[in-house]
Amino acid sequence: MKSLIFLLALALVGSDHVSKYDPSFSENSLHIYRYEGVILSGLPERGLNQAGVRLICKVKIRGVGQRQYLLQIEEPRIQELNGIWPKDPFTSAKKLTERLAPLLTKAVKFEYINGRVGTIFVPANLPEDILNIHRGILNIFQITIKKAQSAYDLQEAGIEGICHARYLVQEDKRKERVTIIKSKDLNNCQEKVVKHTGMAYTQLCPSCQLRGRNIRASVTFTHVLKPTAAGAILQEAKVREVHQFTPFHELDGTMRVEARQSLILEQITTATMSEVPDFQIQRTLQFRSDSNVLQQPFTLIRDQNIILKVKDTLNHIAQHNVQTIHSDAPSRFLELIQLLRSADHSSLAEIWRLVKSQPELRRWFIEALPAVGTIDSLRCLKGRIQESEISRMEILQTLLLAMHQVKTDRPVMNLAIEIINLSVIKEIPFLRKATLLAYGSMVFRFCADKSTCSDDVLKPLHNLLAEATSQRNDENIVLGLKAIGNAGQPGSIKSIVKLLPSFGTVSTNLPLKIRVDAIMALRNIVHKDPKTVQRIAVQIFLNRKNHPEERMMACAVLFLTKPPLTLVSMVANSLLTETSLQVASFTHSHIRALSRSCLPGIHSLATSCNLALNILSPKLEQLGNRFSKVYRMDTFMYRVMAGISAKLLMIKSSSTVIPTVLMGKIKGHALGGEVDLIQVGLRAEGLQEVITKSRSTDIRITENRSIRRILSKIVNWKDFPEEEILGSAYVRVFGQELAFVQIRKDTIDQIGQIMTEPLSGQWRNYLEQLNNGINFQPAKAIMAAEVRRVVPTAVGLPMELNFISTGLAVAKGSIEVRSEPPISRLPQLLTSKIQLKARLSPSVAIHTRAFMGINMRYIRSGVSLQANVRSTIPMDITAKINLKEGNFRIDTTPAQKENKIVSIDSQVYAISANMENLSSVRRVPILPRSTRRDISSQRFQSSAQSGRVPDERNVAQVAPETLADQIPCSGEDQRPRLPNKAAYRACMRADKIGVQACIDGRMENALSIKHIPLYRLIGRYQLNITIIPVSSGADIEKIVLEIQTGAKSLTKMIKLEDKETKMEQTPSVMSSDRLGRILMKQAKSTASRRSIQVSRSTSQRSSSRLISKLRHSSRRTSSRSSSILRSSTQRYLVGKAGTPLLVVLLRVRRTDGIQQGYQLTGYGKISSRIPRVHVRLVDLEPKNNWKICADALLPRSHKLLTLTRWGENCEKYRVAVTVSTGQLASHPATKVKMQWSRINENLKYGGRMVGDYLPGLAYSLGLSQSYKLNRDRQITVMVALTSPRTIDTIIRLPKMTAFYQGLRIPTSLPVHAVSKRLQVAGFHSIAELSETFLTMNQRECVVENDTVWSFDGNKFNHSLSNDCYYVLTQDCSDSPKFMLLMKRAQTDKMKKSIKLIVSVKNLTIEAVPSSDRMIILVNGIKQSAGKPILPAGVEVVQNLTGITLRIPSVNIEKLYFDGERVQIVVDQMMSKTCGICGLNNDEKKMMMPSREVAEDQDRLFESWLCSGTSCKDDCKVRQEFVELGTVVEFEGQASRCYSVEPVQRCLAECTPMETRSRRARFHCLAANYTVTNMSLFNKKPVDISRSVDSHTDCMCRCSQ
Repeated sequence: MKSLIFLLALALVGSDHVSKYDPSFSENSLHIYRYEGVILSGLPERGLNQAGVRLICKVKIRGVGQRQYLLQIEEPRIQELNGIWPKDPFTSAKKLTERLAPLLTKAVKFEYINGRVGTIFVPANLPEDILNIHRGILNIFQITIKKAQSAYDLQEAGIEGICHARYLVQEDKRKERVTIIKSKDLNNCQEKVVKHTGMAYTQLCPSCQLRGRNIRASVTFTHVLKPTAAGAILQEAKVREVHQFTPFHELDGTMRVEARQSLILEQITTATMSEVPDFQIQRTLQFRSDSNVLQQPFTLIRDQNIILKVKDTLNHIAQHNVQTIHSDAPSRFLELIQLLRSADHSSLAEIWRLVKSQPELRRWFIEALPAVGTIDSLRCLKGRIQESEISRMEILQTLLLAMHQVKTDRPVMNLAIEIINLSVIKEIPFLRKATLLAYGSMVFRFCADKSTCSDDVLKPLHNLLAEATSQRNDENIVLGLKAIGNAGQPGSIKSIVKLLPSFGTVSTNLPLKIRVDAIMALRNIVHKDPKTVQRIAVQIFLNRKNHPEERMMACAVLFLTKPPLTLVSMVANSLLTETSLQVASFTHSHIRALSRSCLPGIHSLATSCNLALNILSPKLEQLGNRFSKVYRMDTFMYRVMAGISAKLLMIKSSSTVIPTVLMGKIKGHALGGEVDLIQVGLRAEGLQEVITKSRSTDIRITENRSIRRILSKIVNWKDFPEEEILGSAYVRVFGQELAFVQIRKDTIDQIGQIMTEPLSGQWRNYLEQLNNGINFQPAKAIMAAEVRRVVPTAVGLPMELNFISTGLAVAKGSIEVRSEPPISRLPQLLTSKIQLKARLSPSVAIHTRAFMGINMRYIRSGVSLQANVRSTIPMDITAKINLKEGNFRIDTTPAQKENKIVSIDSQVYAISANMENLSSVRRVPILPRSTRRDISSQRFQSSAQSGRVPDERNVAQVAPETLADQIPCSGEDQRPRLPNKAAYRACMRADKIGVQACIDGRMENALSIKHIPLYRLIGRYQLNITIIPVSSGADIEKIVLEIQTGAKSLTKMIKLEDKETKMEQTPSVMSSDRLGRILMKQAKSTASRRSIQVSRSTSQRSSSRLISKLRHSSRRTSSRSSSILRSSTQRYLVGKAGTPLLVVLLRVRRTDGIQQGYQLTGYGKISSRIPRVHVRLVDLEPKNNWKICADALLPRSHKLLTLTRWGENCEKYRVAVTVSTGQLASHPATKVKMQWSRINENLKYGGRMVGDYLPGLAYSLGLSQSYKLNRDRQITVMVALTSPRTIDTIIRLPKMTAFYQGLRIPTSLPVHAVSKRLQVAGFHSIAELSETFLTMNQRECVVENDTVWSFDGNKFNHSLSNDCYYVLTQDCSDSPKFMLLMKRAQTDKMKKSIKLIVSVKNLTIEAVPSSDRMIILVNGIKQSAGKPILPAGVEVVQNLTGITLRIPSVNIEKLYFDGERVQIVVDQMMSKTCGICGLNNDEKKMMMPSREVAEDQDRLFESWLCSGTSCKDDCKVRQEFVELGTVVEFEGQASRCYSVEPVQRCLAECTPMETRSRRARFHCLAANYTVTNMSLFNKKPVDISRSVDSHTDCMCRCSQ
């Protein structure tokens, strides 16, 4: 018993020791504190304007129960600051204090246990915004004490959430005080209180945050406690919290919101007993708000009747934005949105009832409704759709925006499901597609912060896809996949996988495009479940049975997941044995592009790809642009922590050089995140066939039964799939697909029908309306961006960081279109005279603001950047178009008054406002105005002259009191903050057309404080572009721009007299031989003079002065002799070019009849032996001889000469440029040489400036330099292509030479693949580009003796050992157009005979060599020598050596045969051929008829053998399935095995003469199993592989 009492006493002593340091309040005492809470917003430097708010009050705390206390605020005072702190004082917000005092003084009850604030009990009518101020005070008392520890870390709950806190405890036993310093990192929170909107589509970049955070916050508490027997009493507390933000790097300066709290104990008295109110509502210490983020105000609005206020705002917008947009229209539009957000559904319905009959008010109400973003606005819109009160066009433009901008929650998602099921939505196909895609985007936003998304939200999309798949509705399958792709939820993977290749059985029956769309649907799921997407994508990629396009798209999705090094290495290793060159090229280029990225977000992936490049073969680098590629370009600036990247995926098919898929994406990287700005995808299958279709002769192609009969003799034949002509396109914004369109064959047919048939009644009505004139006044308003982030401050007021941008546009005008004759068919647009009259006045206003500070419905205090852009461009034009005669004319009126077409104004303010005093909103620039002059206008004075003593304020006085913020410690804080100012004005005057354009810019920023990017934004920027009318004597009636091409160009010329024509009395035609002799003479003269000068300089080395003179003379003579500015060449260049081909007139019509303006004439002789172009620009004034003349010609195929002259009669100034192609150090190269004889002073001045900067610029760019004298007045640039990805560059200037070796270019150029035609033709090949494009797909296959060169570059050595036909090549589409067979000739075993079967009137052509000539049989009938009878469209040329056939209608460009050599050239047949010559797709695969790859060339030839049917046939062998012949033991039992592939054997009654051994694959069955049809084994799995005999030739003894 004694021991028990001792333990209890010890426990009590211990408990008293612990409670001594635990913060607590005496339950019978009243603690009175003096409280002050301050929030300041602005830049951290002193002397700048800031915005602030302060709350001063008394705080009383008394006990009301066991560990429960009552907190009450008394004598609250709210004050505002808008100026320089602490220089300018806070001013009292008396009215706001009076309004909020009844709420602030309401008491709240809270639990307090050992320094921890527990449950807070509040009255029912206390708003959360007011309670947050109480929370801010209670947060000071949140103290965690740990026994026997002076420094410790923990996660502590507070007003900001549960965040990391670090404690430091110091005890002063002499003063009986305990000082506790607590610091919390508000970026390191387990559970952070934050509300945001507008950032759902932004993906965070963790690696970017490691380099520098854009947002950082911390708070430090300093508590002074007095330990007592009843617990520690808080004597004093200081709190300092800092929130900083910068759009750039945080080390380069930040904007700051600072919160300070001061709580000082004034006295402790005995509490009087009073009745405690009944508190029914329980809350916690964490910050909470009554409204969602969208309820945060744009501007403060006094509480009043919402409906009347909305109507007044609508009236103001409608009345002031009729002709043009008013300057305050965007801010008024924001005010309208804010009002509508505070309205409930009934109020919105009442507003609609008031405005629906007033068109202007109705229009602006509908424009604002999507931006409201609340469930009530969406419900209002749904009601209008159900009641058919808005048109289909209004539904289209309103509903989609509303679904993309609404704030998603569970009720909103349920309402969205109801909307997509509306009958009106389902009746309009495009609207149904768009709403389903928008619903997918809503799912993405709703589940963005959730680890898993509920099934009921995804159910409508999953049901759509499942139903479409079961009904095989391809359009709905695509729609479902795209909507699921927008949602981007891991829960949809199961539905997608069913349609993926290699995963689901359904995918085998789906078109290729749908399977690719299923892979693309995984892209957004990457953000939530990258591991699963990696596993799926890599399986699709590594499965080589999948289509190359599927594998390439899987590769693109795989790299979106940012795979680790191991997975990248796996992909790279797979390319070493890759059989598809398209896949290899695509993947290699993707890895290479990623390895060069400088983005911090994919730094780890870039290093992995860089390592993987060492694994890959260098041969992949040589794959040119004929194959699929990935192009990527990105840049990132770490100082501003921002960058941009662009990526282009180009997927090609082996059947065409035109890409089948193009996907381009631009991605933005800023503010510690990344977002897909825009992505566009295009798909066009069969486009090249459509383009080249006109080249084929229009001959009816019929089904040839002979081809089908021969194909039936080939065992295991499988038809190649026919590609449907299909086009599709899609647009994605912020990673969400907004719209897509698909074009099928029937769509193309409908377009062709519209183009050929007479216009329907609807089209005729449109044309009649245009003919009568249409007046219109469209208007559009949109909330372009709304990004908000709200976090609590220590004071309890919410700190908001937002970015808001809105734009409005109005365009009032009229259009009238007339045509002669009237248009009844669309092709008549090319032959009719069309006149268009248009009066337009488009006007746009954009308002953008960024805010950081306190933003509540009661008070607003912070820093705001506000930018306004306004543009108005009135137009009055009359356009006349006559395409038949090549005439185009525009008439317009000159400017009548000064018009500011573009106005931009941006400034940063410190704003203070409260709801009770809206008439005196204070808004001052951050940079204070100063009367002092800038430093450049100050004069220097020595100390002796000034006689002044240095200011003591400039000497830092470090003392304890100077550490207080109110007391400056040095002159640095006292010096004036003068803005950095600049102004710019430039005008361009055009007297002839009576107009002057001026650019006026002004700038004030804070760069004088710090030279950092953020401070460049702080200040004011103004830019105005103004059009001003200019008086030039008589009035200008019209300004006319007219373009005339063709034969009638001469009739449009106004100024025919030309002094230069008199100078051009030299012969107008010069032969190429003569020009060549002139150029050769120049070259020889140059060489001889050089050698003379060199010899002279060598013989006189003793005199340096003489050497200098000789070098100067040599340089001058050489330059003069080699220049194309010599008189002989110049006369040729400026010779007459004949009748003009182009005339462009820009003239004005004046009241006095004087012609003013300019005339541009163009001449050309493109088809001559020496192509030449001449362009001349003259002034239309008769007395003005100022001209510009430009000439260009091709004297040789590899040289282009140009000469530009200007001045009086084109004689004053001259510049010549020569462009040549050739070789530099055995590499293909281009040389550009510019020479001049005389240039004007402006060009000289500019040239000198460039010359001064060139050495430094060349050094910074890494160019090597050598300072040596080159030719005067000449610049030479040479570029050599040293490899597919590198170039060497040499730049020779008069005084220096710069060069760069190994400059890498972003894409590989196929140097080895440049055709001989381009190498020989040089610049002449430009005229052959169209033909070159059309013939790019021509490929040839050659058989000579026993060697075969296939279409794809394979070389086979194989002798024909029997008399069977082999399929050399054929059209392998569903409807084959030709087949070429080859066999051993009967007369001479060393020669061959061929048979061509064509689907042109079932034509069969055989060519059999004989001893003296070639025998031709057409459909079995022998033709006479030299004159075979063939149908139209079949061209044949026969000579003594052989025959040449050409049948363009079946894409046979050439077929040559002479008995020993077979050469076939096919056109537009890529990936459409098969046979021994290959698939014609650059894939070096030996493809058999079964679509499997042969293991050797003997197996390839055997597979394409046309089997014989009886022993009387020439062919004595056939392909058949065989039995192994012996019983083997397989899987533990005796088995007989049967081949799963055909083996070549002799026919019945035939015996083999020659055999060869080959490996065959077998499937085994039990030995007692009876087999009746061995051909069924071709689909069985392979069990074993054994050697068998293949009969190559046989001898037969046929029975009668």
